[in-house]
Amino acid sequence: MPIAPGLAEVLADAHLRNGYGPVAGSPQARAAAAGWFTGRGLSTEPGQILFAPGSKPLLFALLAALGGDVVLPCPSWVSYAAQAALLGRRIISVPIPAEAGGIPDPELLEQALRQAVASGARPRPCKPWPPTP
Repeated sequence: MPIAPGLAEVLADAHLRNGYGPVAGSPQARAAAAGWFTGRGLSTEPGQILFAPGSKPLLFALLAALGGDVVLPCPSWVSYAAQAALLGRRIISVPIPAEAGGIPDPELLEQALRQAVASGARPRPCKPWPPTP
């Protein structure tokens, strides 16, 4: 089977780079990503950039680091509830009616949170909850 032109040379040169790279990503990649954000009006330094193998491992790490029960829209991506379960977290399901077009209803969210807290759930809000009038 023929090999694409230049592929053999690239692979032969790659034998010297056979170890793991930096966990957060190479300095060159982090600088390029920071430049991309900065070029779009969001001043970013390479130290603010973290590369990862995808969103699922990052979300799992975030769930593990933050603690508390997990509020999930229903329906949601199948792995989110599984990740929460692996960490022993209760899932607070918030229904999203089909007619809502995937947009969470703030009233249904508030209702689900009140019921969950009343039954002992511990969601981790960004702001104090329940809100004060």
